[in-house]
Formats: sequence, C-alpha cells, structure tokens
Amino acid sequence: MFDKEMTTVVLSALPDEWGNFVSSIYGKKEAAPFSELWSLCKIEETRLKAKSDVGPSEQVQAFAAMASRKGKFAKFGPQKNKRIDMSKIQCYGCPEYGHLKRDCLKLMKDNKTRKERIEAHITKAVEELDEKKSKKEGIYLHY
Repeated sequence: MFDKEMTTVVLSALPDEWGNFVSSIYGKKEAAPFSELWSLCKIEETRLKAKSDVGPSEQVQAFAAMASRKGKFAKFGPQKNKRIDMSKIQCYGCPEYGHLKRDCLKLMKDNKTRKERIEAHITKAVEELDEKKSKKEGIYLHY
C-alpha cells in the first residue's frame, strides 16, 4: 500500500507540463512499484529538459525541414493549384470519362439498391426467426 500512496502523492505534485506522463501512468492496468515510477520520472525529466534546451533557431530549422518535405505525407509548404482536365479522366467504376470513381453516380445507385436488398433480406430473416420462435412457444403472430 505504501507504493500506491507514494505514487499518488508524487504524480499529484508534478507540474502541468507532465500531464501526458501522469495520464500514461494512471492509464496502466496495474500500479507500478515506486522504484519503477522514480526511474520513469527521471527519464521524463531528461526528455523534457532536452526538449526545452532546443532554442528558437533549432525549432525554425526543424519546421523549415518539415515544410520542404515532398511526397505523400507533405503537409506543409506552398500548395500548387493544378487544375485537372476531367474530360481525360476515366472512371474505374464505369467506362465513362469525366468523373472519378468516388463521384460515380452509377456506382452510388448500385450501392443504394444493394443496401436495400440487404436490408430486405435481414428483415425477412428476422421475421422468419420470430415466426419459428413463436411456433415453438405456441404463440402465433401474424404480420
């Protein structure tokens, strides 16, 4: 019980910037022994100190490096406004040109009718189950 009490006292005394650390400790299924908590606190303190030692110039350089990334995951930097000629784009869902598969009206209609058929099938199956159950119990229900 001493470990639990000490853990609670230490975690409640930590500053606000340790909030994520405190949440992760409280989120564990089993309470860690106090010696383990103390070593985790030392590691977190080192990490926070290293993070605060990074000066503004290093932060600007890191941001500039992220902004200059190219490829699939590039989220920073100037966005190019390229207009695509949709008349040259062929849909993968139908043989028509001028739209993408996600905008294909034919596929949307097919999906809607497929959903309606599935819902009708489920409704029919539920009704059959109710009917079988009521016959077993000797109760006859008419829809």
